[in-house]
Amino acid sequence: MTAQNLYQIISKVCAIDIDNINPDSDFWQDFNSEPTQMQELREIIEDSINETFEDNDYEKVNTVNDLISLIEEYSNEFIE
Repeated sequence: MTAQNLYQIISKVCAIDIDNINPDSDFWQDFNSEPTQMQELREIIEDSINETFEDNDYEKVNTVNDLISLIEEYSNEFIE
C-alpha cells in the first residue's frame, strides 16, 4: 500500500479532499470523523493488507501517521 492509496481511502471514507490529508492530520479534530467512519476505514485497510488489527492497537489511532505506523507494523511493509 502506498501513501497515495491510503490517502485515497481516507478521502473516500472520511469525505475529505485528498489535498487536505497529511501525516499529521487528526481524524477526530481535523476530519471530524465519526466512529462508523473509523470502523469502515479499519475494515477496508484490514482487507487491503490481509491482516486484522487488535482492538487496543486500532483504538490508539488518532492521526494519519498513527494509522501508517499501525499498517507498517501489521503488514511489515513501509508506506511511502
